[in-house]
Amino acid sequence: WRLQSPGDAMEELERKPKGNLLRKLKRRERAGLYNVLRSIYEDSLFVRELREDILPGIPVLANLRCGAWYSPRFDGDCYFKSTDGHCGKWQFSFTRLNAHVARTAA
Repeated sequence: WRLQSPGDAMEELERKPKGNLLRKLKRRERAGLYNVLRSIYEDSLFVRELREDILPGIPVLANLRCGAWYSPRFDGDCYFKSTDGHCGKWQFSFTRLNAHVARTAA
């Protein structure tokens, strides 16, 4: 899927459901290397601000599935999948038990 001109973009908008096209454009925007690296950088600033300024003393855990690179220092780690706890996804995972997270929060 490649747009050659603004006219092509308008034609594509008229042909396809707008939601699908907007999702596709957003996915392409996010997929660029610069945007991926920029997002990681901004997330790391957010983690640092939380740790140092907003919630000092509160344990910060790295999610080993996707977030261990956000900070050079964490108080521990955990293993959550992005769908854990979503509506309709209530199955208990023995591979992602994370009992230590409950103890840390207590």
